Parts: sequence; C-alpha cells; structure tokens
Amino acid sequence: MKSKNIIDVSCGIGKSFEEAVQAVAKAKKIKGKKEYNIEIYQGKSLRSKIPERFKKKIESYIQFSKTLTDEQRKMLEDFSLHDPVTGLLNKTGFFLKLEKLKRIQISQGYYMLFDLDDLHDWNEKIGYAEVDKRLEIIGREILGNIRHHRERAADILGHRLNESAGDEFLIFFPSKYTKKNLDIFIRRAQAIIRNIRKKQLKLH
Repeated sequence: MKSKNIIDVSCGIGKSFEEAVQAVAKAKKIKGKKEYNIEIYQGKSLRSKIPERFKKKIESYIQFSKTLTDEQRKMLEDFSLHDPVTGLLNKTGFFLKLEKLKRIQISQGYYMLFDLDDLHDWNEKIGYAEVDKRLEIIGREILGNIRHHRERAADILGHRLNESAGDEFLIFFPSKYTKKNLDIFIRRAQAIIRNIRKKQLKLH
C-alpha cells in the first residue's frame, strides 16, 4: 500500500524540451492509473526554442567566465548555476551546458522531464522543510542515473527550471534516436520513480 507521505513524480520523454513538457502534461492528467506515470511524446515534431534574451544572457556569462581564473570560475558556477537545495544545475546552468554541446555539434538526444505531483499541496500538508528533504532525495536519485562518459558528451541534469515552483527535474541524454535507446530511457525512468518512492519511505 502506498504511503500517504510519498511525493510521486510524473515523467515525460521527448526529442526536445517542448516535447517532454507536452508529454509530462499528458502524464499528469492520467496520474494514478498505472504503476509508472510515464508518457512518450508522439505528436508533431517540436523544436526547443531558447528566448533571444536568454541566449544573450548565456553568451554574456560565457564571455565573462573567460576572464576568470579556474578557481574564480568554479566559485561563480557554484553560486550562479546551481540550485541551493539539490546542488543540481538551475535553468541558466542547464541551458548553458546545452549551448556548449551545440557548439561542438551535439544536439540529438532525448529529454526526460520529471514533474513532482501536487508540490503546492505537499508544502501545505507537511511543510517546506519536509518537502525540501524529499527534493534532496529525488535530486540525488536522478543525479545517480545520469551518465558520465569521457569518450562522448555526458548527460545534463537541471532543476528549478520553473523558478516559481521548483518541481521540475530535466535530463538531456545525448543519444541517437532509436527504439532501443528509447526503451532504455523508459526503463531508466521507471527505475528512478521506483527508487524515489523507496527512499522516501525511509523518512517515516
């Protein structure tokens, strides 16, 4: 029987951020109807669009970071590119990493978006401090499932993509578009959701 104090997550997978957003929105509409609330985007191809203003912000950051020492650059990244609760990349950090991949001709891959269910209600029910504990657990579990390859581009993981809520975790997996790879990522999403539930149970 599922614990009443488990924050569950919905997951959407697509070939762009926009496709993953559409997929997770569909998943949230049918949550609770199957063991793993995961949807794959299957509609018309949607391209990721980064606002021009945000692109300029990223470019300014890149140019400024070139003027710093390695130690100063690390301090700047820790302070401005990461979420303070989970330590994962924030929106700026995530899209900065994507931009760096595009500059070396890497853009194909799958986006996996996890959206925490009913976070506002959970904040009211158990309090912000308890919710933060669960955010840390969820963040660590998702972080433990990204790949750190040296021979090719590593996966990118971000959090707090919606600054007003903080309930979204997004992974970009650089990968060829194949059924085999998609099946692998679906199984990975299932494992993440399963482990998120198990680790929250240990808080009780």
